[in-house]
Amino acid sequence: MKQRTPGERVWLALGEHFLDTETRHLLPLTALTCVEAGLGPAAVRDTWREDMLPVLGSNLLDVAGTWDGWDEDWLLSELARRRKQDPAPGIVRRMSRALALPDVAAGTLEALVKCVEDLQGTPPPEREARARALSDLARHVFEFNPPDASAWTPETLRLARSLAPGPVLALLRPALLPDEPAVAAARLEAFLRESAAWPSS
Repeated sequence: MKQRTPGERVWLALGEHFLDTETRHLLPLTALTCVEAGLGPAAVRDTWREDMLPVLGSNLLDVAGTWDGWDEDWLLSELARRRKQDPAPGIVRRMSRALALPDVAAGTLEALVKCVEDLQGTPPPEREARARALSDLARHVFEFNPPDASAWTPETLRLARSLAPGPVLALLRPALLPDEPAVAAARLEAFLRESAAWPSS
Protein backbone atom coordinates (compact mmCIF):
# COMPACT_ATOMS: atom_id res chain seq x y z
CA MET A 1 0.00 0.00 0.00
CA LYS A 2 1.35 3.40 -1.00
CA GLN A 3 2.22 5.99 1.61
CA ARG A 4 -0.17 8.93 1.17
CA THR A 5 0.16 12.53 2.26
CA PRO A 6 -2.48 13.91 4.66
CA GLY A 7 -4.03 15.86 1.78
CA GLU A 8 -4.24 12.75 -0.37
CA ARG A 9 -5.83 10.82 2.48
CA VAL A 10 -8.46 13.56 2.76
CA TRP A 11 -9.21 13.37 -0.97
CA LEU A 12 -9.53 9.58 -0.83
CA ALA A 13 -11.77 9.68 2.24
CA LEU A 14 -14.01 12.37 0.75
CA GLY A 15 -14.18 10.44 -2.51
CA GLU A 16 -15.90 7.55 -0.74
CA HIS A 17 -19.00 9.71 -0.30
CA PHE A 18 -19.41 10.16 -4.06
CA LEU A 19 -19.78 6.42 -4.68
CA ASP A 20 -23.19 5.06 -5.63
CA THR A 21 -23.52 3.04 -2.43
CA GLU A 22 -24.17 3.61 1.28
CA THR A 23 -21.15 5.31 2.84
CA ARG A 24 -22.74 7.72 5.32
CA HIS A 25 -21.67 5.56 8.26
CA LEU A 26 -18.08 6.52 7.33
CA LEU A 27 -18.66 10.24 7.90
CA PRO A 28 -17.14 10.32 11.42
CA LEU A 29 -14.00 8.52 10.16
CA THR A 30 -13.78 10.88 7.18
CA ALA A 31 -14.05 13.77 9.63
CA LEU A 32 -11.20 12.28 11.66
CA THR A 33 -9.03 12.12 8.53
CA CYS A 34 -9.82 15.79 7.85
CA VAL A 35 -9.07 16.89 11.42
CA GLU A 36 -5.82 14.93 11.49
CA ALA A 37 -4.81 16.71 8.26
CA GLY A 38 -5.46 20.08 9.90
CA LEU A 39 -8.68 20.93 8.04
CA GLY A 40 -11.40 22.85 9.80
CA PRO A 41 -15.03 23.23 8.69
CA ALA A 42 -14.37 25.94 6.08
CA ALA A 43 -11.52 24.01 4.49
CA VAL A 44 -13.61 20.83 4.40
CA ARG A 45 -16.43 22.68 2.64
CA ASP A 46 -14.01 24.22 0.14
CA THR A 47 -12.32 20.89 -0.60
CA TRP A 48 -15.69 19.17 -1.07
CA ARG A 49 -17.12 21.86 -3.32
CA GLU A 50 -14.01 22.95 -5.23
CA ASP A 51 -12.13 19.67 -5.60
CA MET A 52 -14.43 16.68 -5.13
CA LEU A 53 -17.75 17.86 -6.54
CA PRO A 54 -16.47 18.85 -10.02
CA VAL A 55 -14.58 15.56 -10.43
CA LEU A 56 -16.98 13.07 -8.82
CA GLY A 57 -20.34 14.78 -8.37
CA SER A 58 -21.82 13.47 -11.61
CA ASN A 59 -21.48 9.91 -10.26
CA LEU A 60 -24.29 10.64 -7.81
CA LEU A 61 -26.54 11.64 -10.70
CA ASP A 62 -25.80 8.52 -12.74
CA VAL A 63 -28.35 5.71 -12.49
CA ALA A 64 -25.58 3.13 -12.93
CA GLY A 65 -22.78 5.02 -11.19
CA THR A 66 -19.53 3.67 -9.81
CA TRP A 67 -20.14 1.95 -6.49
CA ASP A 68 -17.16 -0.36 -5.87
CA GLY A 69 -14.47 2.26 -5.30
CA TRP A 70 -12.30 4.68 -7.24
CA ASP A 71 -8.93 3.86 -8.69
CA GLU A 72 -6.83 5.79 -6.19
CA ASP A 73 -4.07 6.77 -8.60
CA TRP A 74 -6.61 8.07 -11.12
CA LEU A 75 -8.54 10.02 -8.50
CA LEU A 76 -5.48 11.67 -6.98
CA SER A 77 -3.96 12.56 -10.34
CA GLU A 78 -7.28 13.95 -11.64
CA LEU A 79 -7.76 16.11 -8.55
CA ALA A 80 -4.16 17.36 -8.70
CA ARG A 81 -4.43 18.07 -12.44
CA ARG A 82 -7.64 20.05 -12.07
CA ARG A 83 -6.24 22.04 -9.18
CA LYS A 84 -3.12 22.90 -11.17
CA GLN A 85 -5.10 23.89 -14.28
CA ASP A 86 -7.62 26.02 -12.39
CA PRO A 87 -5.95 29.33 -11.59
CA ALA A 88 -9.21 31.20 -10.90
CA PRO A 89 -9.25 32.76 -7.43
CA GLY A 90 -11.62 31.38 -4.80
CA ILE A 91 -14.87 33.32 -5.34
CA VAL A 92 -14.80 33.03 -9.15
CA ARG A 93 -14.00 29.33 -8.95
CA ARG A 94 -16.74 28.68 -6.41
CA MET A 95 -19.36 30.51 -8.45
CA SER A 96 -18.48 28.79 -11.72
CA ARG A 97 -18.51 25.36 -10.13
CA ALA A 98 -21.75 25.96 -8.28
CA LEU A 99 -23.41 26.87 -11.57
CA ALA A 100 -21.94 23.83 -13.31
CA LEU A 101 -23.20 21.05 -11.04
CA PRO A 102 -25.67 20.99 -8.16
CA ASP A 103 -24.45 19.34 -4.98
CA VAL A 104 -26.88 16.47 -4.57
CA ALA A 105 -25.00 15.41 -1.43
CA ALA A 106 -25.18 18.75 0.39
CA GLY A 107 -26.71 17.06 3.45
CA THR A 108 -23.82 14.63 3.60
CA LEU A 109 -21.38 17.55 3.54
CA GLU A 110 -23.20 19.32 6.37
CA ALA A 111 -23.14 16.16 8.52
CA LEU A 112 -19.43 15.81 7.76
CA VAL A 113 -18.82 19.40 8.88
CA LYS A 114 -20.71 18.75 12.12
CA CYS A 115 -18.53 15.69 12.76
CA VAL A 116 -15.39 17.75 12.07
CA GLU A 117 -16.54 20.36 14.59
CA ASP A 118 -17.31 17.65 17.14
CA LEU A 119 -13.89 16.02 16.78
CA GLN A 120 -12.10 19.36 16.91
CA GLY A 121 -13.74 19.87 20.29
CA THR A 122 -12.62 16.44 21.48
CA PRO A 123 -9.21 16.08 23.16
CA PRO A 124 -6.76 14.63 20.58
CA PRO A 125 -6.10 11.38 22.52
CA GLU A 126 -9.84 10.63 22.52
CA ARG A 127 -10.62 11.53 18.89
CA GLU A 128 -10.01 8.19 17.22
CA ALA A 129 -12.09 6.21 19.73
CA ARG A 130 -14.92 8.75 19.46
CA ALA A 131 -14.85 8.71 15.64
CA ARG A 132 -14.93 4.91 15.59
CA ALA A 133 -17.80 4.74 18.09
CA LEU A 134 -19.74 7.33 16.07
CA SER A 135 -19.09 5.37 12.89
CA ASP A 136 -20.26 2.12 14.52
CA LEU A 137 -23.42 3.84 15.74
CA ALA A 138 -23.94 5.37 12.30
CA ARG A 139 -24.42 1.84 10.98
CA HIS A 140 -27.52 1.72 13.23
CA VAL A 141 -28.61 5.11 11.91
CA PHE A 142 -28.27 4.40 8.19
CA GLU A 143 -28.45 0.64 7.67
CA PHE A 144 -31.66 -1.35 7.58
CA ASN A 145 -29.94 -4.36 9.16
CA PRO A 146 -27.02 -3.00 11.24
CA PRO A 147 -24.29 -5.38 12.36
CA ASP A 148 -24.46 -7.05 15.75
CA ALA A 149 -22.80 -4.86 18.37
CA SER A 150 -22.75 -7.43 21.19
CA ALA A 151 -19.07 -8.21 20.58
CA TRP A 152 -17.90 -4.61 21.01
CA THR A 153 -15.33 -4.07 23.72
CA PRO A 154 -16.67 -2.70 27.02
CA GLU A 155 -14.91 0.63 26.35
CA THR A 156 -16.47 0.96 22.89
CA LEU A 157 -19.86 -0.03 24.24
CA ARG A 158 -19.73 2.54 27.05
CA LEU A 159 -18.70 5.29 24.64
CA ALA A 160 -21.34 4.27 22.09
CA ARG A 161 -24.07 4.26 24.72
CA SER A 162 -23.06 7.78 25.77
CA LEU A 163 -23.43 8.95 22.15
CA ALA A 164 -26.80 7.33 21.41
CA PRO A 165 -29.32 8.40 20.48
CA GLY A 166 -29.03 12.18 20.91
CA PRO A 167 -25.44 13.13 20.03
CA VAL A 168 -25.06 10.81 17.05
CA LEU A 169 -28.40 11.86 15.58
CA ALA A 170 -27.60 15.56 16.07
CA LEU A 171 -24.35 15.13 14.15
CA LEU A 172 -25.74 13.00 11.34
CA ARG A 173 -29.22 14.50 10.97
CA PRO A 174 -28.34 16.62 7.89
CA ALA A 175 -27.45 13.43 5.99
CA LEU A 176 -30.76 11.73 6.78
CA LEU A 177 -33.40 11.49 4.09
CA PRO A 178 -36.90 12.75 5.01
CA ASP A 179 -38.23 9.28 5.91
CA GLU A 180 -35.16 8.18 7.92
CA PRO A 181 -35.10 10.12 11.25
CA ALA A 182 -37.85 8.18 13.04
CA VAL A 183 -36.52 4.81 11.87
CA ALA A 184 -32.95 5.73 12.83
CA ALA A 185 -34.04 6.87 16.30
CA ALA A 186 -35.96 3.61 16.79
CA ARG A 187 -32.93 1.53 15.81
CA LEU A 188 -30.72 3.46 18.24
CA GLU A 189 -33.26 3.03 21.03
CA ALA A 190 -33.32 -0.70 20.29
CA PHE A 191 -29.54 -0.75 20.48
CA LEU A 192 -29.66 0.93 23.91
CA ARG A 193 -32.28 -1.52 25.20
CA GLU A 194 -30.45 -4.59 23.93
CA SER A 195 -27.00 -3.42 25.00
CA ALA A 196 -28.17 -2.85 28.59
CA ALA A 197 -28.09 -6.62 29.06
CA TRP A 198 -24.60 -7.15 27.59
CA PRO A 199 -21.54 -7.61 29.79
CA SER A 200 -19.98 -4.25 30.66
CA SER A 201 -16.54 -5.50 31.67
